[in-house]
Amino acid sequence: MRRVINLLLVVLVAGLCTARADSNLHIGPGVGTSCAKGCAGEPNLLGTGSDVDAFLTSGSGSLNQPLFLILGVPNDTTNLFTAPPMSGVDYYNPYPSGKPAPGSFAFAKAGTYGLKGAVADAFFGDMTKGSIYSFLDLEGPTNNSNSFKNWAAADFGIDGITAADFGIYVFALSGEDLEGKGLVDILFPGGLPLGTFAVAYGQSGSCKHLKIYDTPFTESGMTDATSAVPEPGSLLLLGSGLLLVGFLLRRRELLQQARSK
Repeated sequence: MRRVINLLLVVLVAGLCTARADSNLHIGPGVGTSCAKGCAGEPNLLGTGSDVDAFLTSGSGSLNQPLFLILGVPNDTTNLFTAPPMSGVDYYNPYPSGKPAPGSFAFAKAGTYGLKGAVADAFFGDMTKGSIYSFLDLEGPTNNSNSFKNWAAADFGIDGITAADFGIYVFALSGEDLEGKGLVDILFPGGLPLGTFAVAYGQSGSCKHLKIYDTPFTESGMTDATSAVPEPGSLLLLGSGLLLVGFLLRRRELLQQARSK
């Protein structure tokens, strides 16, 4: 009898802990740009991705720490980042009138907001179907429009990239509590690979008052210019080229040694 009562209590408590979608996190091309707070880009173009922002369009209360920034790199099957690629994170509450307050960045940890385990560092594997939030096992009702299908179509239509998969990376940003109309600005010194998608995910409250903040496809960001970061498809070519140069230099050295004898 006691076992049945305990089971009923567990079910009852679980029923009280519900989450609901609350507001959008818009991805833009950084502080001072016309699209920092939103543009009808579908997706919003980020240039090389050297400066990316996440803007909280509305909502009441402040977001829990941390805020997730999620990157999807087309045709990437390896871990590109052995360290977080950001050089700085600033919080503006609200934007643009609020003064910048420095934040921090790190690899996202498994279990935070239900996040599944990473393969290596910030790399969570390759998405070949479905939506990004389901792929990462993140909690709550989320917007499913950020899907492989929509990302692949945008990459092909805008950047001319045929994407077989998207390598997924998740970074945890922390700093001031992000309020409605607040913005987080993230700097990537080397930029991001061409066709990379950026979305965000956050939460406020807990249990039955839990609210989910995510990014719909129409508010997502995508790089549309070549950056200083080698694209995944060109990394193999770069390595092969270096091996060939090394071989030719060694061959010339051996020939010179033979002639001098």
